[in-house]
Amino acid sequence: MKTVKVFECGISGTVVGPNKIFCIDLEEHVSSILHGHNHASGQPTPGEADFKITKKIKDAGAFLDTSGLDHIIVAHDDF
Repeated sequence: MKTVKVFECGISGTVVGPNKIFCIDLEEHVSSILHGHNHASGQPTPGEADFKITKKIKDAGAFLDTSGLDHIIVAHDDF
């Protein structure tokens, strides 16, 4: 397993699209990914934006024959 930082956000947050994520995956010739990000708020509960990006990543992965293993949200001492 290899860990790759895809993007580092600013103070107000950001959403990284599947194109940025899968660009790295295609270069590394991966067959599956484990997607994760942090919630600086300290709340690990996924919001609507988290569900939307997870679906986009899952759909893009299916098209590229790359399975998404999970999407983990880290928040302080919880996930």
